[in-house]
Amino acid sequence: MNVKIKALLPLFLSTALLGPTLMASASGAFTITGLDIVTTQGNGFYHPQQVALERSLAPGEKRAEWIRYTDLSAKNVFGMAPVTGTHRVYVTAREDGSIWEVDPDSGREVRHFSPSTKPSNNIQGIATGKGDDLFVYYNGDGKIQRLHKDGTVVDAWDAPTPYGHNMTYVDGYLYLLTDRGDIYVINAATHGIARKIALQKPDGSAFGVNDTFGIMFDGTYWNIVAPNDNSQIYRYDGDWKFHDKVNLKMWSMTGLVWNGREYYALNFDKRAIFTIRVQDDDISSVDQEVTDHYQYIGNVMTTKRATDAYPQYDERNVLLVYNDPTKITHDLLKPYASYLDKSGKRVGNMFDTFLFLPSAPRAEELTTKTEQWSDYLSRSVTDMKALDTEWGTHNTDLKQTGTAKVWLSVPYPSDKLDLATREKTVHTYMDQAYQKIHDAGFKNIEFRGFYWHNEAAGHGDELVLDFNQYAHAKGLLTMWIPYQSAVEANNYMQFGFDEVFHQPNYYPFKGNNLAANLNRFYNLAWTGARYGLGVELELDPDILGSDSSYRDRFKDYLHYGLEQGWLNASKAFYENGAIKSLYDRHDPLYDTISQALNGKYTDSTLNILTPTSGILSSGKTLNVPGTAKLRLDVLSDQPTFIQKVLVHTDDSESAPMTFVGTLRADEELAVHDGHLVKQDLGGDSESLQLGFNIPLNQQVQVSVVPNGKTPFADVAQDNSALKPILDLSNRGILNGMLEDGQLKFVPDGPITRAQFAVMLTNAYGLKANDPVAFGDSTDSWFSPYVAAVAESGFMQGYDGNTFGPEDPITQEQVAAILVRVLHQQNQSGSTDGVTIVNQDSISDWALQGVLEGKQLGLYTDSFGYTGFQPQTPAKRADVADVLYRALGGK
Repeated sequence: MNVKIKALLPLFLSTALLGPTLMASASGAFTITGLDIVTTQGNGFYHPQQVALERSLAPGEKRAEWIRYTDLSAKNVFGMAPVTGTHRVYVTAREDGSIWEVDPDSGREVRHFSPSTKPSNNIQGIATGKGDDLFVYYNGDGKIQRLHKDGTVVDAWDAPTPYGHNMTYVDGYLYLLTDRGDIYVINAATHGIARKIALQKPDGSAFGVNDTFGIMFDGTYWNIVAPNDNSQIYRYDGDWKFHDKVNLKMWSMTGLVWNGREYYALNFDKRAIFTIRVQDDDISSVDQEVTDHYQYIGNVMTTKRATDAYPQYDERNVLLVYNDPTKITHDLLKPYASYLDKSGKRVGNMFDTFLFLPSAPRAEELTTKTEQWSDYLSRSVTDMKALDTEWGTHNTDLKQTGTAKVWLSVPYPSDKLDLATREKTVHTYMDQAYQKIHDAGFKNIEFRGFYWHNEAAGHGDELVLDFNQYAHAKGLLTMWIPYQSAVEANNYMQFGFDEVFHQPNYYPFKGNNLAANLNRFYNLAWTGARYGLGVELELDPDILGSDSSYRDRFKDYLHYGLEQGWLNASKAFYENGAIKSLYDRHDPLYDTISQALNGKYTDSTLNILTPTSGILSSGKTLNVPGTAKLRLDVLSDQPTFIQKVLVHTDDSESAPMTFVGTLRADEELAVHDGHLVKQDLGGDSESLQLGFNIPLNQQVQVSVVPNGKTPFADVAQDNSALKPILDLSNRGILNGMLEDGQLKFVPDGPITRAQFAVMLTNAYGLKANDPVAFGDSTDSWFSPYVAAVAESGFMQGYDGNTFGPEDPITQEQVAAILVRVLHQQNQSGSTDGVTIVNQDSISDWALQGVLEGKQLGLYTDSFGYTGFQPQTPAKRADVADVLYRALGGK
């Protein structure tokens, strides 16, 4: 088992960090005027999260904080139970009927074993008994086994139901939970049924199919996983009366373990264990409109745009065209190919890709009537001719060129046929399609590949692998649109699919009874960014009716798509004729959809934070009560390091507060005596705390900066060097020094050669391939920086063994080095006729560089803010100004 642990990086920025001065104000509130988050570049996927204002939770609610997650390579996981006396857990794997022992805190695989005998591989529930006892439950078989911890079967008997999901062991009894909220209490020694509990929902109604997945007793409350209520945990007291809910912001959660402080939540969709800490609400109400516990401030992608984490296929906007039984015509396609004004004039583009597929009833019919596949193929080629004609007119009217991209569905042959027959049927269809489309001689459309019509992949169906291989052998691509909880979706690359779009299954189609489960969007954000999945947006003609829930649900797609980043990536549309109907009625939603397709959709309730030179900035003004919190979440598999966080406020009385240092996952910042200091989570403080969960020992700077002030106590707003100092500081190129809780820049202080090496390394993203060669620069904090600037040719030593890291760098050295750097950036200047004050004092080796630096605009006869004295140690403010100019600042 390949287990990897990741850090979840929730960062809580308290807007009450300015101490008693603000807290005692008449209004008890102030304004955040901006937020800057400075990060370093990382590799791996990035999960778009948000900065948001938290509100008080309603009675009975709890606040969940994701701390870490542990990847599981085991497929089809479902049950989880604690390993007695440890923080480890057992996890059941249904693909081979095995059990894994995992340490979620470290991500370490401890061991892997199977029962010595088993009725099938469908181990679903697992419970830890006394001593070395383990109990496992086989769904479908309706069997329970008692195992020794080495897997030896000690006892086995028939369970009271074959439809159980998970179980737990408490005081000699097994509590077996079914999907409908029934709990069988079984004596683990005698196997008899002590009682049956018909659990009820919080409103007193009965649970339905697949309404309950997991069960766990935390010592006080019974915890039940309710997947159809946003995958919340329902907590019941000892009399099985509802107590409260805990929303872990999770989707597809099954197993649950409480370690005394945190939940371990097993997610079978992502095949991961999430460690989640839940805290009671500790803040007063926010008197503003809020949604889903938070008032949204901005979307945060650390070092990348959110859309970079999602696929950017050549197919940007894919329309699902159900062409059987619907007849496809030129007029029907027009409002999909072109954006039309109310007069019918083409004024822009809509969809660039068209996927032809049969309607659901027809697809089901084709599954068993493979002899009709040829008829469907002929119909599709005819419909492609209509698209070819339409696209030609589309190009002519818009005075543009290019082809529409076309995909064709491959029906799914019945799995009652043998594999060889199924493969032959699919091959024949694909061969005929390839030939007929080629022979049609289309001028305005390009056949891109085949679509796998089945929304599941059968846990490794060999036909899926064969389908992809056969298409690729023809030089074509493959596409798939799995449903939300298709566990194979995350493994699409193993099957060979080229382009995949994930279904949210959020739109309220009639007859499907889909709840407004926003956790479906959180799931999309996770899986999309992590595995490179596109998203399918869903609507249908019911959106035109009087029931506003259809329109509201579709607008949620746009809202969360923009917030989470996937709306402006490649996407597919299931709409069943709705978009044309919207156009025919001149419904403004048609125009909104056009904006979404073309990357122009906006939402006034969202403030998307755009990274510029490594800085994420929100200029949005937000009035908040003094007890509210700001929340920032960042998630990656190779964590992007937060270097600095600056919270700007409208206070003008308080001094800036800054913390520079490292934090553990169980520590947070809090205000004590006007300073930000570390304390354990949940510790006492003078005002609300600033909580972090970041990689261990990763240094971070956090500053709360009132209006009219800078993070640096010795750099005032009217300082001449303010602009370059703040720019380079915010970009992580240079830093200040913390003295007694105050961050100082020391603008008139010197800079050593080692410190300048750090600045250049940070500014230009340098990295050394070999260890430092200078004998006076080994085994020091600055060694990798000296190695990087030397290897790049930016800086040189006095000789082969001496760099002089502690020597103050002089003005002429800075000038000559930066000109050398600019040469490597293909920038140079003529020195003809250029002179500079005190030219006679410049060293011979530096003269040409110093003169060229003046001509390039790095300085005048003043070096920064000081007269040019070539042999004089350069001041920190002067170096900031000159480097700022070298980097293009003005």
